[in-house]
Amino acid sequence: MKKSVKEDIPLKQIRIPENYSKSKKIAKRINIRNFIEAFIWGALLFFIIWETGFLLKVKMVFFACIAGPIIILNIYGIKNLSVSLFLFRYLRFKRSTISYHLRSVADAKKESKQSIFAKVENIANSAEDGTSIAQKYFGIAKEAYKQRKQEQHNNATEVHEKLDIQSKENKSAFCVAKERIAEKFNRSKK
Repeated sequence: MKKSVKEDIPLKQIRIPENYSKSKKIAKRINIRNFIEAFIWGALLFFIIWETGFLLKVKMVFFACIAGPIIILNIYGIKNLSVSLFLFRYLRFKRSTISYHLRSVADAKKESKQSIFAKVENIANSAEDGTSIAQKYFGIAKEAYKQRKQEQHNNATEVHEKLDIQSKENKSAFCVAKERIAEKFNRSKK
């Protein structure tokens, strides 16, 4: 008996019989199930191609190019399984797996919009002292808007006053400079 590497405990050896993994085969290579599936797919494709309105040579080319690879695939199978069994197991695996996804931005926006609509409905439906909370919030927002507009107006008038003072100073400086230039010009003429 062999012993495991990590532990010095003897391992049990189990003999697998030869017929466990071997199914009946044709010519010691092709499984009978695969051969039957290849025959069924080949016959089905043959009848589909035969019903087309093409010439016999075109039908033969179609059969060789389309049905030929499908028949060969069915004869050899995928990973020692017939094609139909492989597809069945693959679809069962895909159906049984659960996929987890990170939240996307679109999902977050969609959920936030839904929660906003729910909050608005709750605010509109709740009433206190004859006015709804939505009306109270509207009044608060209206007052804040008026205050902001008044602040903007005050800031604008301050800016205009400063600009007027600067423009008057600039005009007076321009006039003084103009007079000096005129005096220099008059002196040079004399």
